Amino acid sequence: MVSNKFKLGKNSTELFISQDNAPLFASQQIRMAGVTHVADEYLCSRKNPDHHTLLFTLSGKATVESEGQTINLTASSMVLLKHDVDFVYYKTDNHWDFVWFILEPTSNWAGMNSLPLSLGKGHYNDNLKHMLHLLTLDVPFETRKILNQDIHRYIQKSIIQFDAPDMEGQLERLFLEVDQQLHFPWTTQVMAKKLHISEPTLHRLCKNTYQQSPKQKVIELRIKRAQFLLLNTHWPLAVIAEQVGYKDGFGLSKMCKKVLGVSPESLRNRAEQ
Repeated sequence: MVSNKFKLGKNSTELFISQDNAPLFASQQIRMAGVTHVADEYLCSRKNPDHHTLLFTLSGKATVESEGQTINLTASSMVLLKHDVDFVYYKTDNHWDFVWFILEPTSNWAGMNSLPLSLGKGHYNDNLKHMLHLLTLDVPFETRKILNQDIHRYIQKSIIQFDAPDMEGQLERLFLEVDQQLHFPWTTQVMAKKLHISEPTLHRLCKNTYQQSPKQKVIELRIKRAQFLLLNTHWPLAVIAEQVGYKDGFGLSKMCKKVLGVSPESLRNRAEQ
């Protein structure tokens, strides 16, 4: 039976980051955070916790027991332990280094209790460690705010991987970013990396959601923007081409004919008649 216990060996160290160190933690509903180096004994057990817990493993190994499951934590992994759900975690290697966050169960972190208990990828573990250490130093207030904002962003990006039903939302946010940076050389590889999924998975998701491949979706956004600029500005074709990600006017003209059935010149002339 789970009870509230905490054991930290005498050769282990723990760095605490409170709301005093981090000016935005209160508004972000982050109760506290820390970086822990376990060299000997370690155990944390909570019954009906009044908070969410995030564990980002830097090195070593540990085990989490919760919701009838046992999950082994390894380097560059992360796990979410939910509010009001019993858990216990402990070191299973000769050492365990990890970053942790205690989040308030408020609207800032709404929906976390509906997420599955599973091992996630810790893409930002080292970044989080370094930023937390910086918050303990004598740095300017504005620097602390920037560090806070980055920490919050990394936490959100880490949590979203567990939200499988929201994959359409992730796709929508991805293509919103694409639409805002059409000049960037977007490839399927680059977009898949942003979502931390494989290229075949991105292709399948786009087909299911948009009935288009990732490449076709990018083309649609580029031609839609080019069409708007052709009809609402007097910019030269070469300038519009550069704005929407084509090397020159010829490349844009060729794609316009393929997608819209007319050349950019014809499209503009029709609008002016």
